[in-house]
Amino acid sequence: MIKIIPKCSSVLALAVFVIVFFTNCKSNNDVYPESFSGPKKSFNHINVPDAPDYSLTEHWMFLPNNMADSELLQVDLFWLNPTTFVSDSLWNMPFDDTNAKTGAVADFNAMAGIFNESCNIYAPYYRQACLSILEAHESDYNSAIALANTDAANALEYYFKHYNNGRKFVLAGHSQGALHVLELLKNNATLNQHLDKMVAAYVVGWSVTESDTAAFKQLKISKSATDTGCIITYNTIEDGFQDEAAKLTLFPNSITTNPLSWTTSNEYAAADLHLGAVFNFNGTFDTIYHYTSAQINNGLCVERPANVDQFIVFEPWFHPGIYHVYDYEFFHINLKENLKLRIAQFNNE
Repeated sequence: MIKIIPKCSSVLALAVFVIVFFTNCKSNNDVYPESFSGPKKSFNHINVPDAPDYSLTEHWMFLPNNMADSELLQVDLFWLNPTTFVSDSLWNMPFDDTNAKTGAVADFNAMAGIFNESCNIYAPYYRQACLSILEAHESDYNSAIALANTDAANALEYYFKHYNNGRKFVLAGHSQGALHVLELLKNNATLNQHLDKMVAAYVVGWSVTESDTAAFKQLKISKSATDTGCIITYNTIEDGFQDEAAKLTLFPNSITTNPLSWTTSNEYAAADLHLGAVFNFNGTFDTIYHYTSAQINNGLCVERPANVDQFIVFEPWFHPGIYHVYDYEFFHINLKENLKLRIAQFNNE
């Protein structure tokens, strides 16, 4: 029996999916009880970690260092990682937290193969909101997320000014990182000036809603395998667990891209379209071919794995059948090959 042991950061990837109001807190919203796993004081009563300086290479998780422009690939990836920060004293990650930074690196390495054949990798560290945001007051949630998004925006500004040099690019993130990608697409003026160079944006493990696309006309959801300048977005779940996912990852009127058919229809995509899932089993990458079908149901990407009895995910934050932490890995080779196709299409346009 194959057992997937939680990645060092996968336990944390849910950290910003929902706002859950912590009912046991004092009415003044300034103090949390001792039972609360996060900071015991509100955001406004805790020192904020120093802001990153993106001119320093140590504030980037990945950069294509020591390479001339002529040696670089034609397309960049700007990546924002999911939550890997746990704290009972700070709402946002300080830059000396080696555990959170190590977790972010490990999380990206699990899916790096999707991107690294096609893209130069630019991935900043940022003051991500901590795991305890799950149980925070709305004001603390909003403040911590806003601070993290400020860093994401500043890193993107620095990337365009100092690194991009007119190349095409891909935006991608997962979970909290996907939230920030979506917010950048909505509100970042510099990004909107460069959208003509964007091959695609991956908002995976987060929801893009009909309200989002109605309010922000630049948000275009992919509806075919060769669409460019578009968003690919989905949340994965095993069939029969839709109600559980709705509590965690699904927003009302979410729009979903099927990562096998690349459409937004609810048409069933059979497992013979599945090119391969890639999982990191304790440092060894294993590929499972034709592992699952996929079908959109109530805003979710529903899987029907052929060998579900052999594949168990142990995650304290998820019931079996909730595959959020493996959103990318389940469709690794489809994502990898489709990205190449979208880049080729972009070059021909």
